Order: sequence, then structure tokens, then C-alpha cells
Amino acid sequence: MTEATEAPRGPDHHVRNRILLIVVGSVAVAAVAAGLIVAGIHGAKPGGPVPNALQPVATQQAAPSDSPASSGSSAKPTPGTKSETPAERTDAVKYGQQVAASVSTKQEAKTPAGLTAAVTTFASYTATATRAGEVSGPAVKATLTLTNGTGSSVPLTAVTVNGYYGDDATPASRVDGDKATKPFAAELAPGATATATYVFTVPADAKSVTITLADAAGAKLVTFTGAP
Repeated sequence: MTEATEAPRGPDHHVRNRILLIVVGSVAVAAVAAGLIVAGIHGAKPGGPVPNALQPVATQQAAPSDSPASSGSSAKPTPGTKSETPAERTDAVKYGQQVAASVSTKQEAKTPAGLTAAVTTFASYTATATRAGEVSGPAVKATLTLTNGTGSSVPLTAVTVNGYYGDDATPASRVDGDKATKPFAAELAPGATATATYVFTVPADAKSVTITLADAAGAKLVTFTGAP
């Protein structure tokens, strides 16, 4: 018996083998890719984006945490600035001029020109206004004297007398039209004494009234304070 001889293989046989290998390889790659996709879907958070299995997954590093807060209360608040006590009003602010001497209505005071000033009458009064801008009503009547001991005549034409009431030195209106008002004369001879009376409207309950006197324009004041 003769042996059967194998038929010779042609070029088509090798082509089919290559095609088969390519198909098998493609199926294997597709299976691996499908497995990665399924694994990514199951591992993703609900509602989150589906990871791309064909792209490398970046590993997120945890951000460094802040240093732990110290125990106990938080930082102390910055203390507020204390309100400073208002500065006391100076005489120049109260009366508009510097003061040479301040006494009670029962004392005498020396003026810058060397005259001796005093309040001889200081009493409650009811003012009667007769001029424009004046106010009738509760008032204080003050009679002042100036004695010239300088040895020479002193002009009194520039003498100014004003009134104030209360701790805040509120200006009092002078009532020059009242019949009791009598200003100083024009000149004071050596050794002589001049008398003048002024009326100022003040509240009926005013407990403190100050009379200021300047013996010349721009001169420092002498003040007399008391209760009418």
C-alpha cells in the first residue's frame, strides 16, 4: 500500500492563518477593554462621572489640613478705645476773653487798669423790655462799683459788662432798656468811685449767675459769680 502524500499548501492557506490571528487578537483586546469599563462603572460614585477606562486615572492627593485650632476660647477681641473725658472749657471759651481774676459776688477784684471792682447789689428781678431784641421776664439785677486808686483819671467809655448763667456759662441777654439800667459814666477821676446797674434776663430757676467786667477794650476780665 502506498502512503498518502500531503497536498501542498498554497498561499491562501497562510493568508487565512494571519486573518484568524488578527481576529482572535482583536477579540481579546475588546474583552479586556470591556472588563475595564465595567470595573470603572461599578467603582464610580453614584451620580458621578463615569471614568474613561482607556485613560490613566490620576490619583488625588489629600490637601494638607490646617493646623488644629488651639483649645480654649478664641483670640481675645481688641479692646475698644475708651472715650476720653471732654476737656474743661477755658475762660476764654466761656467768656470770649482771658480772665484776670475770678471772685464771688461778695468779694472785690482788681482790674488790669488798677481799679477796684465790686458787686454791691445782686438780686432777682423782673425785667421790662423796651427795645428791639430785648426780652422781658425773670432776670437778675447787678449793681457794680469801680474805685480809682491809681492817682490818674481812667476813661470808662470802653467798659463792658456781660452776664452768664449755669455751669455751661450760657450768655444772658442784657436789658439796657429797663428803667433800672444805668451804665458807667465816661471818666473816673482819681480817688473817685463810679456806680452802674445792669439787668440780665436769666431763667427763674438759675442757681448760678456770673457777671464779667472788662475795664477797656480787649482787656482781661474780672468775674463775679453768685446766686441771686
